[in-house]
Amino acid sequence: MLVIFKYCSSNTFFLIQLLIIMFCLVNSDKIEARIKLYGNKRWEVVYSNFKEEDIYVAKAFYNDSFAITGWDTLSISTNSMFNDELQAEAAGRLEGELTKNRIYYHYLNVKDDFIINHIVVFPN
Repeated sequence: MLVIFKYCSSNTFFLIQLLIIMFCLVNSDKIEARIKLYGNKRWEVVYSNFKEEDIYVAKAFYNDSFAITGWDTLSISTNSMFNDELQAEAAGRLEGELTKNRIYYHYLNVKDDFIINHIVVFPN
């Protein structure tokens, strides 16, 4: 690959990089999820087979593109038919469900620096 780039002009090199980024963005993991409430605070996250007749408290779109762009994107919208407290809880549950792997990876990255024998140590 380096041999090819050696003979490319800067404009051609830029276009090749742009095409690679676009290809990666198209192939990044995109997830849509919705959350339903049953009875007394029993939640269900649904990832596919959304039914229009079902009433969802919140829906989210998550794009796990960190490896490509350095950022993930998460968009959450809630249903105004529900009270503010339920909307906030549903949004938080969806965020946690969709980003749990990223949260875990962050924990793995910092645990050796800040956690010693299950005690959080803050730097001075």
